[in-house]
Amino acid sequence: MSFFKVYPLIDLDKLKNMKKTVLLLFLLVGLTTCKEKKLDYATWVKEELAKPERIDSLFQGVYFGMPQQAFYTHCWELNKKGILLDGNGNSTARFRLEEELDYPANFQFYPGFVDGKIATMPAFVEYDGWAPWNKHLFSNKLIDDIKSLLEEWYDAAFVPIESPFNYGKAYLTIQSNRKIVLYYQNDNQVKILFTDLTTGEDIVNKILE
Repeated sequence: MSFFKVYPLIDLDKLKNMKKTVLLLFLLVGLTTCKEKKLDYATWVKEELAKPERIDSLFQGVYFGMPQQAFYTHCWELNKKGILLDGNGNSTARFRLEEELDYPANFQFYPGFVDGKIATMPAFVEYDGWAPWNKHLFSNKLIDDIKSLLEEWYDAAFVPIESPFNYGKAYLTIQSNRKIVLYYQNDNQVKILFTDLTTGEDIVNKILE
């Protein structure tokens, strides 16, 4: 059954617990130091949050603070237009990256909600046609491809950070309240996490304080 047909029946408590687990994994990346930006994480967050403007835009018309029902309605409308499709297991939504990267790929996502509004957005990307013998489609290539795309989308500068998993690349950027982390998950997937730092969902910031 389609994600776009079952979403009103989703057990949001179970999803929230699952998303918190995913969120913790993503945010652990932020505990490591930035290699190029000579600024500790807590100071960087403080300086960005001191800026007067908010940056809430994400992608496909989705944004931080978007009400839950508005998100579902918006996704349903994009699905009817063929822009959004069912993701893995019909538990995520996805859209196609046909020409934006070096090779066609899928971008899959599902938000985390706080008080009924979008506060985080875990996502992952993988090239079409990945296989162990297609070395040109591995994540060590994909992550730099994604980094370049996100820098173009958000006019952002990502800095490299050390992955807590001791392998693969990881990058971080913070723009006002919007934080984006991307890192190598496995040979075929790159993970991305968008976080609204004003929602109190940034576990890393809580630990550093």
